[in-house]
Amino acid sequence: MNHQNTVEHIELNPENQYHCIDYSADGRKFVCAGLPYNLEIYDDATMKLVTTIGSAAVICHTNKIFTCRFNPQYPNQLYSGGWDQQVKFWDLRQK
Repeated sequence: MNHQNTVEHIELNPENQYHCIDYSADGRKFVCAGLPYNLEIYDDATMKLVTTIGSAAVICHTNKIFTCRFNPQYPNQLYSGGWDQQVKFWDLRQK
């Protein structure tokens, strides 16, 4: 499957430092991450933030995130790796 997505306009938080971005294999969503230590999931059709992984209740990482990657076979699963020497697995279906 060949997706040719383009980001024409998106409102990212200007206070954040983004180090990585990845699209899901189905092209419906993408993830941005960096500093602060959370993952921001966006809807491709609307270019709007859908959810953020990382809060006081769910600790994402304890330092900068340098990589994020969707599982190519399962668009609701992704991985992240950070300067905190942790690789984490996330399932977007879990609340």
